[in-house]
Amino acid sequence: MKENKVVAPNTTKGQTKKTRASKKLEASDILAINCNG
Repeated sequence: MKENKVVAPNTTKGQTKKTRASKKLEASDILAINCNG
């Protein structure tokens, strides 16, 4: 669910703004998803 939410808003609107933060957030999200299952 989080994966879709992150990909949806980060299509083009928050891509320029979330360029570097995206990588950081992605890593954190991936870890959280793996931890939460």
